[in-house]
Amino acid sequence: MLQLIKSIQELKFSQIMDVYTQSNLRYGNKVYKQLPEGLRLLSAEQDFYAYLCAFFRTQGAFYAVWCVDGQYLSALRMEPYHDGYLLAGLETIPDERGKGYAKLLIKQTLVEFRTHSRLPVYSHIEKSNSASIAVHKACGFVFLWDEADYIDGTHADDASTWIWK
Repeated sequence: MLQLIKSIQELKFSQIMDVYTQSNLRYGNKVYKQLPEGLRLLSAEQDFYAYLCAFFRTQGAFYAVWCVDGQYLSALRMEPYHDGYLLAGLETIPDERGKGYAKLLIKQTLVEFRTHSRLPVYSHIEKSNSASIAVHKACGFVFLWDEADYIDGTHADDASTWIWK
């Protein structure tokens, strides 16, 4: 079932961290390599919490999560971007991948989004992430350009930008 979350208070933080464990481990190993391994994930999760506090202060930003029996299985963020919205942070718990939860999450989020807005939705996808590209295509996204300009001002040549209208 789809849950739309519009504030940090509504978010079950430990469950969202379960969804993003792999990303947080990669981030922690990159940014906190001087720390003992056990503290890297904790530090990354603390950074993510601070990020989420700022994210939810953005007018119109929300989290979408796919839940089964009250457990978060897949998640994504939606926030204002250029002339539309950016779908970002799509992740699924590793043990639940390949079961269609990301596709269900995107499709239901876009159905809900379309009831409130006609703005385009963009998504940046790493070029090497064939699974994510396939899911986005199945949800109606089309390739727009061969690079990505992120909300924080960074640029990536290893990602492409896709659009859903």
